[in-house]
Parts: sequence; structure tokens; C-alpha cells
Amino acid sequence: MIRLCFFASLHETLGVAEEQIELPVSIKDVAELARWLQQRGEVWNDALEDSRLRVAINHEIVKP
Repeated sequence: MIRLCFFASLHETLGVAEEQIELPVSIKDVAELARWLQQRGEVWNDALEDSRLRVAINHEIVKP
């Protein structure tokens, strides 16, 4: 189980601030997580394809 937090415009666009989800075992990195979340629909797809998004894991900025 992981906790996802969405901030700023991503929070506003998706309409969610935080959620806990169980990931499929096939997801090994941030890029795969984003692709998986994009399957939730057009709003998710559009929001997560923005190359300016920053991702942090345990308060450390990471690359996809």
C-alpha cells in the first residue's frame, strides 16, 4: 500500500488531495505508476502527461 499526495494544480484538476492504493506488482517506477494512473480517464491522462510535474518519494525529488 502506498500513499499518493497531489498538490497545487494537480490537486485541483484531479479533485483529490491524497489517496492510499495497492499497486499492481508490475509497477516498478514512477513512469509506470503515471501510465497506470492515466488509465483512470481523460482528466487523469491529461494531468499526468505534463512534463513539468515533479514527483517526490519520501520527500526527495525523483525522476520518472
